Amino acid sequence: MSKLVMVVVVLIVVGAAAAACVARARLRPGVRYIVFVKPDGGPRRFRALATPEPHNRRTMRKVARATCKRCGRSPRVAKMKNVKLRPNQRLRLKCNARSPSPMRISWFKDGVPIRRSRRVRIKNKKRKRLMRSTLIIRRATESDVGEYVCRAKNKDGSRSQKSRVTMPNRPFRAERPRRAAPPSCSC
Repeated sequence: MSKLVMVVVVLIVVGAAAAACVARARLRPGVRYIVFVKPDGGPRRFRALATPEPHNRRTMRKVARATCKRCGRSPRVAKMKNVKLRPNQRLRLKCNARSPSPMRISWFKDGVPIRRSRRVRIKNKKRKRLMRSTLIIRRATESDVGEYVCRAKNKDGSRSQKSRVTMPNRPFRAERPRRAAPPSCSC
């Protein structure tokens, strides 16, 4: 399957011969146009994708928005720091993400989505293409120890970063479902 490549070409129609070649598009001599094309079988061979548009500021702004270099990318998420907590201390995790298109940030603890409550708050601040999300847990306990994930998602994909939260009394262990031990037999 061939990849569609879009090229912006500025076409200047000069003279009657050139005008005859593009008569179907009703182009006027001496006027500059923008033509969207795709490769057509060989070097320097292109096929027009749409009717040529007059070259002016308004059209160029539309083209710039449509051919945004940074558009079409999943968000970038900055690395997060691991945290050591003391009991009843406030846990604060920050997640900074950047995206050219609108995005949403979600938080997870040990693979489970985190929900807001009286003790758990999530603050989101948005500034142009940057979003800063802060997870705040009041009066942290041993049950708050684990692996936290910040996931930024937009229409083009998602990316995430992890942070490990530990307490001095309790080392970090990734929690996995445990199997029940088989009954012991004293025969």
